[in-house]
Amino acid sequence: MLSDAHNPASSRVGRSDKGPGLVVAMYNPGKPRDRSHYEHFRGYHSAFYKHVEPTSVTPYSLPVMERALHAVLVIAARHLGRLASPDKIDPRAALFDELIRCLKERCDGSDPDHADALEKKLRQLLGHWAAVKPSEWGRFGKPPESRPLMYPAGTEPLDDWDDSAWATPSSMRNVDVECQAGVVQKYEDPN
Repeated sequence: MLSDAHNPASSRVGRSDKGPGLVVAMYNPGKPRDRSHYEHFRGYHSAFYKHVEPTSVTPYSLPVMERALHAVLVIAARHLGRLASPDKIDPRAALFDELIRCLKERCDGSDPDHADALEKKLRQLLGHWAAVKPSEWGRFGKPPESRPLMYPAGTEPLDDWDDSAWATPSSMRNVDVECQAGVVQKYEDPN
């Protein structure tokens, strides 16, 4: 794997039991940041993980399931099941039974209290998807005229979608919704 100073993907190399990995760092001496990484190579790499963003998602928590589990389902349908159009969904397909089994097994290994809720939510999502049968997946930018399966979270759905399209985060790293904060000028002591 080739890596540059801006790509911490080197932490993924060599994790296989089948073989070691090799990372070659290529710095550009004309770029001050690259030169700094080279000059401080040992110190930078001995503290490499402090530069990696922390994971902000608890994978099987109920809020995460509400906000992002449908995206996992859509990814599996499109890429593993080769589903070309969302209106061709068959919730009884063996792919979905296998997906639910695999996800429930993983959940059971790390958060057994939520394994049944995960299965229930996936079956509910499949039923909803099959009932709605949207004609398109969805996209960024201007909302489509026909009701999509998904739309970008944080944007307003069109009124005629009847809450049937799923608000979908554009990143699985952060599924928290934004909130507004205000500065309080005076703090009153309740005592």
